[in-house]
Amino acid sequence: MFGGMPAWQISVSYGGNMMRYIDKIITLGLPYPADYVFLYFLGFFVLLLVMRINPWVSLAGAIAFAMSSYFFIILGAGHTSKAHAIGYMAPVLAGIILAFRGKYLWGGILTAIALALEIYSGHLQITYYLLILVIIYGIYQLVKMFQTK
Repeated sequence: MFGGMPAWQISVSYGGNMMRYIDKIITLGLPYPADYVFLYFLGFFVLLLVMRINPWVSLAGAIAFAMSSYFFIILGAGHTSKAHAIGYMAPVLAGIILAFRGKYLWGGILTAIALALEIYSGHLQITYYLLILVIIYGIYQLVKMFQTK
């Protein structure tokens, strides 16, 4: 029995979805697979900066993350929607961290755009894993709040 992703999204085109234009802008219109590698780099770089990591260390970390062998393996295997969805996980987390730090406007904007792009990528399994990460982070923040009050 196959336990992977259902094929409900194969060959479906949503012409009115404006997220595809935002996705092209974020990935600089680069050709495949360079667009996904750049997306990994940019998303993780933003996350590390939001986590208050030194910009030079963030740059090195983002390059290392983007060049992880796993990403090239899934791209080579044709798991493009999975690769696309993974690329938007870090910016969603960055937006949520910003919101928890009181930067509601920027956190909300980043979360809304990144989450819309995450859903646009069409891989519900990765989006589900992202939800698990967000819930765990929310629980962490809740515990931290109770400990400080």
